[in-house]
Amino acid sequence: MRFETKNVPVSSIDLSDITFRITTDRSIAELAESLKSLGLIHSPLLIERGDMFTVLSGFRRIQVGQLLGWQTLSARVAHPATEKIECARFAIADNTLQRQVNLIEISRALNLLAEFIHEPEKLAEMATQLALPGNLSVIQKIQTLCRLPQCVQELIAANIISLSMALDLEKIPQEACISFAEMFNELRLSLGKQREIFTLVNEIALREEKDRMAILAETGIHRILSDENLSRSQKASEIRSCLKQRRFPVLVEAKRKFEEFKKKLPLDNNFRLYPPDDFEGAEYIIGLHFNSLDELESHHTTLKRVIENNHFKEYWSHV
Repeated sequence: MRFETKNVPVSSIDLSDITFRITTDRSIAELAESLKSLGLIHSPLLIERGDMFTVLSGFRRIQVGQLLGWQTLSARVAHPATEKIECARFAIADNTLQRQVNLIEISRALNLLAEFIHEPEKLAEMATQLALPGNLSVIQKIQTLCRLPQCVQELIAANIISLSMALDLEKIPQEACISFAEMFNELRLSLGKQREIFTLVNEIALREEKDRMAILAETGIHRILSDENLSRSQKASEIRSCLKQRRFPVLVEAKRKFEEFKKKLPLDNNFRLYPPDDFEGAEYIIGLHFNSLDELESHHTTLKRVIENNHFKEYWSHV
């Protein structure tokens, strides 16, 4: 593919045609400062279409040129007869070979190639040549990201939502998808906590035969998120607690009773009493921390007091 460097009238460049747009970055302030002080170092790629020019790469540079009042700019222009697959290849390469691209940009690039390459193996081969993922399974997963609502795509591009979580969100109705994404953006949770909340809501909805939006409303999540007196971590903790209470009411109640029971026992800071996992079974564990024989002797005394404690005997009689 050959390019001819030309001075192109800015008014003849069609920025509304985003067929070959890969980048998700819409910010132009920093770029504008750079172009004002240094000028245009890396020329945009264009192709002539009648009396207008379609952009292959360089949308933001051209937009800044318009704002700066440029009448013309230097561009590399492809021959009008150039096939679209070649245009796509150069549009993608001008991004992937120049900088690190995000997941949404990768998705856009793969979907652009897929418009012209219909054989999966050839698509994977071309993707590899353009520094894109070459594994067919990964390609198919990433391609779905462009089907998500725009607000969710922006959070994926910003690394607030991971590929793994995005693939789960893609499978649910759009309204619920957006609600989860907005929650994750507000709380800035780790993937593990995002998945915990997502799984709890889904399991509650399935068990109670309700949709996810109803569960989000009934558990008071929106109220918690809008509470300005709570920090992000406090909001996350309350939301997880509410969902666990709804999902595992018996287990949560058992934990509450156990904590109340422990407060009535004569325990010191280095003496720990642990219940069975999920309160299944009857095996309890005592943990002792000591630095001397005197401390160990003190624990021995504490243990005797615990065994003789009426609250302990009453609790144990119901285990």
